[in-house]
Amino acid sequence: MGSLMQDSPFITAIRAILSLSPHPKDPNPKSLSSRSLRRSQASRLAREASDRVEELLTEVGESDDRSILIECVQALSLLGLYEFAQTGNAVKNRMRMNQAVELAMDIGIHQVDEATFADNKPRDAQAIGRSARPAPGKQVEGKDIYKDMQRRTWWVVFAGMLISGLVAGRVSRMCTILYILMP
Repeated sequence: MGSLMQDSPFITAIRAILSLSPHPKDPNPKSLSSRSLRRSQASRLAREASDRVEELLTEVGESDDRSILIECVQALSLLGLYEFAQTGNAVKNRMRMNQAVELAMDIGIHQVDEATFADNKPRDAQAIGRSARPAPGKQVEGKDIYKDMQRRTWWVVFAGMLISGLVAGRVSRMCTILYILMP
């Protein structure tokens, strides 16, 4: 697992959200000019993050560097949050979250829990009654930080997609597809 890039879309998306908070040394954080400055900075950073995600998706293509793609999934989910929280645009929020879920599924992070379940199935019928199977997150958590990051990213993005659909008043087609695919 590599370190974050200097021009990381994930970090830029975080900066977009954080720039909406007033600086502690701002003498008048509620003023129109202060709020306007913060909004324009956040908007610029959100555009940068979005553009960087698009660049990375174009550059990476079918590469094996999943860490960059996972970072793009995380950035898209943060940009979805930004779209709803800052602009109030539920449609753009839902589109970003769906894009994040689609990318997450393309790189297979939705299957991390499924693989963990498969590794822990009882071997015979007698063992089924005797052994309780621990939750998949407990098996990965703290042992493999990369798999744990993938698992957590998946569930945050999946929950974000469900919430964005509820807020927009529409159930995403992706929810229907995932309901069929999930174990």
